[in-house]
Amino acid sequence: MNELSALAVRLETAGNQMDVETIRLMHSEMMRQYLAIVDILAVYVNIEEACEDDSEILEYLPEQKA
Repeated sequence: MNELSALAVRLETAGNQMDVETIRLMHSEMMRQYLAIVDILAVYVNIEEACEDDSEILEYLPEQKA
């Protein structure tokens, strides 16, 4: 399991347990890592085209950078 996956699991567990403190502490780091991966993938995927199809696996798309 990579670091982003581990953070996601920890945050999901925290959410299920209503552990707001853990969520507040870890959310920013998870989003930093997630956005870094999205930036890498954006080179290979046209996000606007991907958004046209509702069946895409990616459920959360960050705001596009100007």
